[in-house]
Amino acid sequence: LSPAQMEPGRPRRVKQRVNYLEVPVPQNEREQAAVPLGCCTVAGCSQPGAGWHADLKVPICALHGRRIQYYKGIGWPRDEDREDTACHLCGGLDTGGASEADETLLLCSECGWGWCAPCVGACVGEAQLQALLAAGDDSEWRCMRCDSSQLDEALRPPPPAVAEGRAAAVVAEAVVAEAVVAEAV
Repeated sequence: LSPAQMEPGRPRRVKQRVNYLEVPVPQNEREQAAVPLGCCTVAGCSQPGAGWHADLKVPICALHGRRIQYYKGIGWPRDEDREDTACHLCGGLDTGGASEADETLLLCSECGWGWCAPCVGACVGEAQLQALLAAGDDSEWRCMRCDSSQLDEALRPPPPAVAEGRAAAVVAEAVVAEAVVAEAV
């Protein structure tokens, strides 16, 4: 409605816009967000982690986080057989230097989600990726979302007690730094 069409004294209805340019941190993960993030988990990406991947709970940068949120909003790209055509970790964004072999998309036998070979290698290790690729198309495979036990130990989010301890340490460091600044002033 234009301002001229609105009735006087009646509030104007505004549609809420969805901003896919921000990586939201779900309420149940706010404690983890206080834990310093490493680099983005996506293969070949060296950007700092800006949040946690919604399904894998691994660090992901803002660029890849926006792509994942974008696809979740409009629907995941699929081919005529209704199979994924983009990786659920990197969203199909080439992080540079991708070869033809890197374009292999592995489909989970349980959920059907697609994951590119470089991102699978970054999450589970190169040896497990090579074993997976050698097994062929007929082999059963459960992705990192369906079986998080295969995630490399370094990528797993810390247990809640450890996360709380790290978050407390970060807060303590901030308090000490604030006290030092206050004394200097």
